[in-house]
Amino acid sequence: MITHIIFDVGGVIVDTGNFPINTASFVARTIQSPILKIRAKYRALLPKLESNKATLSKLDEKGAAKILDAYRLSVEKLFKVNKEVLDIALKLKKKYKVGILSNIDRYLADIPMHQKIYSLFDKNLVVLSYKYGVRKPERKVYEIFLKKARVAPENCLFIDDSLDNVRAAKKLGIKAILYENPKKLKTDLIKHLRE
Repeated sequence: MITHIIFDVGGVIVDTGNFPINTASFVARTIQSPILKIRAKYRALLPKLESNKATLSKLDEKGAAKILDAYRLSVEKLFKVNKEVLDIALKLKKKYKVGILSNIDRYLADIPMHQKIYSLFDKNLVVLSYKYGVRKPERKVYEIFLKKARVAPENCLFIDDSLDNVRAAKKLGIKAILYENPKKLKTDLIKHLRE
């Protein structure tokens, strides 16, 4: 029986547009650096940022403060809360324990929009990759959530927009939904929660 529903943030609760390409392009324009160079560096750096093994200064050692400001500003301009999905998550809280498991770096996690989202959920049900040094689809990050939530994998339903992350959850015995859009999510939730 499902008792816990776990949402990803970026790409599910928050519409991230064409992240990381748009974010890297915005940062490059802001700091007046070649876009393709910054995009390539950012793509390579992202997994390390999300597991807290690197900082944004690796993009440009000299302009680190400028990059951080541009990075935060890009997210505030490009990211939007997917209100329909957030409303679904909040409605589910009436009957289930609802939490978050998100790959995110410390810079993005501190942005007011993200802080507001996290505050809507029980802190024991919020796992942010950078705090633990591991990220999805690594098995350990799912295990951290399960341990914090004190729940067995078979009692969880996980929602993510990455097929790799969904597959990793399923390998642990967690039921999972590949997020595509709010309408399909509602249909998938009805199906899974009836089982």
